[in-house]
Amino acid sequence: MVASHHLEAYFVIDDRQRILRWSSAAALVLGVPEDMAVGRSCYEVVRGHDSFGKDVCRPHCPAFEALQRGSLTSSCSLLVDGPGGRDRFWAKLVALPDVTGGALATLVERPPELSTPAGDSQLAASLRPTLASAVDIVWDLAALGALVTNLSYDAPDRSIERVLDGLRQVTEAEIAELFLVEPRGRDMLLTTFRGPFPSAFMEMTRFPIGEGFPGLVLSQGEPISTSDLLQDARYLRTRVKEKGFHSYVCQPLRGPKGIIGVLNVATRRPDMDMERARRFLSWVSVPLSTMLDAASLKARLNAVTTPPGALVDTTRSHSELLRGVLRRMMAIGDAGAGALFLLDRELEGLAQQVTEGAFDEAICPHIQHGESGRCPALLEGHGMALYGPRYRWSPACQHVSARGQVVHCLPLISGEERIGIIQLRYAAGGPSPPTRYLATLLDIAEEAALAIKKARDALQEQARAVALESQLQRESGRRTAHAKGSTDLSGPESPRSGAEPLQPLLDIRCFGSFELQRRGKLVTPDMVQRRGALTLLKILLVHAGRPVSRDVLVELLWPEAEPRLAANRLHVLMHALRQVVEPSPRERQWAFICREGDRYYLDTNAPYRLDVQEFRRYVDLGERLERDGDVAGVTVAYEAAANLYRGDFLEDEIYAEWCWEARESLRERYLDVVGRLAGLYLEQGHTQKSLDLYRRGLRADPLREETQYGLIRALWLAGWPAEALRQYEACRALLERELSVAPSAEIELLVHQIRDGHKA
Repeated sequence: MVASHHLEAYFVIDDRQRILRWSSAAALVLGVPEDMAVGRSCYEVVRGHDSFGKDVCRPHCPAFEALQRGSLTSSCSLLVDGPGGRDRFWAKLVALPDVTGGALATLVERPPELSTPAGDSQLAASLRPTLASAVDIVWDLAALGALVTNLSYDAPDRSIERVLDGLRQVTEAEIAELFLVEPRGRDMLLTTFRGPFPSAFMEMTRFPIGEGFPGLVLSQGEPISTSDLLQDARYLRTRVKEKGFHSYVCQPLRGPKGIIGVLNVATRRPDMDMERARRFLSWVSVPLSTMLDAASLKARLNAVTTPPGALVDTTRSHSELLRGVLRRMMAIGDAGAGALFLLDRELEGLAQQVTEGAFDEAICPHIQHGESGRCPALLEGHGMALYGPRYRWSPACQHVSARGQVVHCLPLISGEERIGIIQLRYAAGGPSPPTRYLATLLDIAEEAALAIKKARDALQEQARAVALESQLQRESGRRTAHAKGSTDLSGPESPRSGAEPLQPLLDIRCFGSFELQRRGKLVTPDMVQRRGALTLLKILLVHAGRPVSRDVLVELLWPEAEPRLAANRLHVLMHALRQVVEPSPRERQWAFICREGDRYYLDTNAPYRLDVQEFRRYVDLGERLERDGDVAGVTVAYEAAANLYRGDFLEDEIYAEWCWEARESLRERYLDVVGRLAGLYLEQGHTQKSLDLYRRGLRADPLREETQYGLIRALWLAGWPAEALRQYEACRALLERELSVAPSAEIELLVHQIRDGHKA
């Protein structure tokens, strides 16, 4: 017998079983040189047969047929008459990605058949055919290449199933499964399972971080493998152990933001080649993770098929947006019926409901009756799959009328705000595993929640604008129309009854980065002849209609320039500015930039809209209404003012001293408005609105202790004392680091009450 077990005997065939490549080891083992093998059919060259002399190597042999039917690998045992006599080999074939129907074949010498005592796994392992390491690597790389060709983000479900089937073949495992991380709750969800004993492996389909193999991989970031699963206390699915599974490999899948899932294979054999299984799973994890990320991104981008900005004009179009989101979720989850419940953040009850399919009643009475605070999906940000025995469900869900069907509950949460919930109902049986689509649906739910929130906020903003306009009309008795244009405080986009809103010639925004629009079109720096022209406009805006002398302007723009030369520069700069902002610069009729002797000013009666001017008038109105006790009017006015504050005044002129005083004054006024409005909402029981406003205030000035006090108190009143104490610790550390001071006595007293367990 030829001592061939040290040789790497392999050859490559195409889809017609013709030999394309013949290794020197194959030539030595089989006694056929390369020039006599290449181009001929493999069965003519190898001529393998069984112990009875029947041909194993023949056209369309079973091993080759298995590859053509889509199998990734196949193998057979055969006897070959070589130069050293008759040898027994394992012929192992793996499909190749670059040759349609082709394969890489390896021949490994097989020892004579021996009887193995039952349960002697060590002897069984020694008798298993093994490849030399180089051939093993080549064979696995070929399998990987073929496997990767099955990946497609356009059909992720089918791709995953093919990959798991391929893993079972290459690693000789009995089962393969995929877990994905839910985006908000951070639990591991069983998404795809392939192999026998599905009910045992679906005993648990969700693993929190740190629990079970999937949860441990998520928390530790490292793969887990064992050949003694029965004795491993970390593995929590007892029914799997009862089925006799010994070997298990768990490989993390990594995306741009961390671990996105785990890939597992398992078998009842204790002699599984663990090193090879770990290596192959680590290889597969890279392209699989890339495909999953691409599929997730595509699903999120398609979460709302119609741009939300086009669906905010009417209540009817808003309902169409909700219905479109629900239909999209049902299509992806292959659900038979569904309902989308939109919550009212004012009353914390049900604001709107849309249904599709045979959804003739509310699955969850808590949602229907406005008791969303009892919903675990909304409270914890988890997607819920209700199936199987009710005693396994969350106690808050055991009253759900599921009628033996699988129900998915998908929270719609944007930031920290609970927008609503989607419930999908499946026919008998439902998806397998029951959590199959849950991670994907939760990905889409995040995008859908953001789109719904924007559409809802736009509708509410329109309603606020109408209410504020009515309030201003009641205050003034009438709206004053200027011959030169409109000073419509509600802005050019706000609806007005009886007529289209008048569009001002100029729309100027100074909160945040400076923006100038002329007749609705943005004026960019390259459209201005002189770079300093827009700076000159900003200086005039800071003075709010008060005339500014030529000498002051020159000093602000060119502090070190020679006076006469600087005066000429100012004349040129003023001309460039007027070319941009004036309606009729050729006729030299100045509507905006006016002059009194050597002083220039911006005419406040000209047809332009200025966000700072509107902000001040809204705040003044709110203060008057607050003195009059008109709480509803106050909140509308202060909300309008706060929404105009996109950032600090002229924040792109961060080093300019001429706008520093105005910036500080406006920021202080904004923070005062935010604090008052947050306090009003807190008194009215609108806790979430209050929290959002306090956090907005801290983004503008994290060191403002009044705002820190308000946020800590609001968290306490909301029933979250632990979160309130965490905010206090963050406040204390920030004040110590930035100012080397301790929190105020008021904050310390409040925290003392919280720690003592006083009732809010």
